[in-house]
Amino acid sequence: MQLDSARDRAALDEGALYALLAAAVDWKPFDATGARVPDYDALRSDPVSARGAWFLIEGAFVGEGEVSLARPGPWGQALSFWVIKYGDVEGTDGDKIAVVLLVDPDGKPGHPEFKQPMRVPAAFFKVWRDQERTLKEPTDFVTFVARAGDLQAALAGPPPASRPRNSTGGGVMVQSSWPLVLVILIALGAAWFMMRRVLKTMRLPVPQRVHHGRAERGDDEAEEESAEFRDDLPEDPAEAMLVLQREREEQARLAQAQPKKNPIDALAELEQTHHTTPEHPPEHSPEHPSEHPPQQDEPRPSA
Repeated sequence: MQLDSARDRAALDEGALYALLAAAVDWKPFDATGARVPDYDALRSDPVSARGAWFLIEGAFVGEGEVSLARPGPWGQALSFWVIKYGDVEGTDGDKIAVVLLVDPDGKPGHPEFKQPMRVPAAFFKVWRDQERTLKEPTDFVTFVARAGDLQAALAGPPPASRPRNSTGGGVMVQSSWPLVLVILIALGAAWFMMRRVLKTMRLPVPQRVHHGRAERGDDEAEEESAEFRDDLPEDPAEAMLVLQREREEQARLAQAQPKKNPIDALAELEQTHHTTPEHPPEHSPEHPSEHPPQQDEPRPSA
């Protein structure tokens, strides 16, 4: 069956396909001699006049798959195919797709990386109508047949992972995600700060432990607990602690401002107070003479 019997916008597996596959077995793998870049719109509008012509498919690799065949041959029981997007690689047009059927009697063709630039010489087969994955509706795909071989011969440049960060590829996605990461970090920090303030303001007082707390936990913690029962303090715990700190500093300043006594003068004053106000004054002292002085014994007459 000849190639010109192919039916466009019909099933892919048909008699005309095998004539093209048998010819492709003898082709030189990925030989671009005489190939030209196709006019894809012209191929869709008039596929008959271009059937079997030699073209160079340029674009980015976006997928792959296999199609089962009714007739086995040197190509095996199934054909692998590459899906190459031409034109605007980053665009959303689902119809700018070329399907390249790969004839490789020596084994399975390689697997290019996603969005790997490709240059694949192939012969035009037909317009194949199938459901497009993005649009979810019947779409016409221009379909070619290529003699596969060494994968490196079909690559048109470095893979996206090795490109500069300012070029089209993964680097752009990484750079564009930084503003979103920064916004998320700022939002998390603000939420943590607000939660901390809410937890401080919702702390419940424990009246029965106020007096004991001062002895058990020290002056600082006791003062912080007693501050919860003062109505003149700000509601914000941080501002309340600042007010208490200022009060402590003022008390310390007033204590330091009081004049200090000389230790010798203080000891003399204490001694003088002890002599002037005794607790038990003696009964016979120069300062307190007795009202009835003791009587002296009269001299006895000598015998």
